[in-house]
Amino acid sequence: PIWRAQWERSLSLFDRTALPDTVSFNVATAACDKASGWAAAGALLARMSEVSVQQDEIGWNVAISSCDAAGRWRGALGLLKGMVLARVRQDRISCSAAISAAERCMTGSSP
Repeated sequence: PIWRAQWERSLSLFDRTALPDTVSFNVATAACDKASGWAAAGALLARMSEVSVQQDEIGWNVAISSCDAAGRWRGALGLLKGMVLARVRQDRISCSAAISAAERCMTGSSP
């Protein structure tokens, strides 16, 4: 798919952004998600904190959903916990994606 071919290009453009903000981080995180880049999505969340950009539930939800889609239940639950530590509000999407990831593990379903 086109997303897989262009997510690295998207991140390269993102790196050139002079003043990244919450929206640009969320867009980059979504690009990683579409390309099954669950690890890169999580790394972008960490980077937001490093550069003092306000985090919101949108970026976290995308990263949790990415972990779910990749069958990374521990990553999904770790991110859900990370939202608490980062003082980002968990919502239905956050919890549903984490529950879905754990359920896949329990039932042996593959993504």
